[in-house]
Amino acid sequence: MNKNFKGHTLLMEDKLFHKSPLPNLKHTELEDIKFEKRFDVFTDDEIEARYILTPTFMERLTAIRTAFKCKNVRCAFYQNQLFIAMSTNQDLFSLGSLIKPVADPKQFTEFCAQFVSVLALIDHLKLDTRAVL
Repeated sequence: MNKNFKGHTLLMEDKLFHKSPLPNLKHTELEDIKFEKRFDVFTDDEIEARYILTPTFMERLTAIRTAFKCKNVRCAFYQNQLFIAMSTNQDLFSLGSLIKPVADPKQFTEFCAQFVSVLALIDHLKLDTRAVL
């Protein structure tokens, strides 16, 4: 990550009772209502969580979820690193279907949307610069 942070923040699919996955993390609500309906945020530092979970980051993560048709997306911010895990039925190691024609525009469009969504998140994270809190 290009931002320094010391806390531990987890982003998980929204659950009814907001049960924390770790005893030291508490549920935190964000201002973005749409994002809050999709995800639960658990953190040990609310201020820092709001610092790293910017509206643009939330938008980019939602775009990745849509492009990859993910059932679940989870993120962990820990020791100045970001970990993203996605649950999808797609084989992400193949570029297309073996039973569909190579020139199928739907395959190409889906691949481009996935690629663009990842690049947009990378661009937002500005991994070539270092921000200071």
